[in-house]
Amino acid sequence: SEFKQEQETFAREARADQGHAHTEVQVETAAQSARLVETLAANPDPKFQNSQFLQFMSRMSRGEIVAEGNGVKEVSQQPLHAAEG
Repeated sequence: SEFKQEQETFAREARADQGHAHTEVQVETAAQSARLVETLAANPDPKFQNSQFLQFMSRMSRGEIVAEGNGVKEVSQQPLHAAEG
């Protein structure tokens, strides 16, 4: 699917560019979120398609929201990349 191709490209870019502020855990969380979004988005039920949870996980999969400590935070529109380490 187009979504899966976009996420694969995103993952390749994240691995290729290790100089940005996102941690490897955040990148992995985004990848896991993307897989969950793909599964949920395949359900045609409008209840799933319009859910706040799906919207939240979509934003997390794109790196707009990242896990930090025991919470999450909204970040700028920069692409999600793994930090050196």
